[in-house]
Amino acid sequence: MFLSELSREEQKVFLNLACTMINADERLTEEEEMAMRLYEQECVVSVADAKVVDFEKTILYFKDKSQLIKNKIFVELLGLALIDDDFDVEEKKIIETAEKVLGISVKKKDELLKLLNRTKQVYIDMNKWLME
Repeated sequence: MFLSELSREEQKVFLNLACTMINADERLTEEEEMAMRLYEQECVVSVADAKVVDFEKTILYFKDKSQLIKNKIFVELLGLALIDDDFDVEEKKIIETAEKVLGISVKKKDELLKLLNRTKQVYIDMNKWLME
């Protein structure tokens, strides 16, 4: 959603974080594959080059970036963690790490969770409408 607004290097680092996220529960779902394909369309760097990395070390790349960039990264990571309706323990740990490094408060995360759930419901409703 916001990846096209990031620099090439920021996109590359994000894609490595995303790859790490989708591999955290050691199973790749159709929804996660679709998300990565969408990232491919949005980024100037190739998703094929993304690799699993040490999340705690790699997320530090964004530590001194603007809060706007941090927020964009967090939106994308949390959305990816929730995309398959299975918020795994390992994914939760990754999100908690991202929260700390990116300076996301519990209140702000909770607000984002509500927004993501509403957005998901809109997509569900649109699909129902399309199928009628």
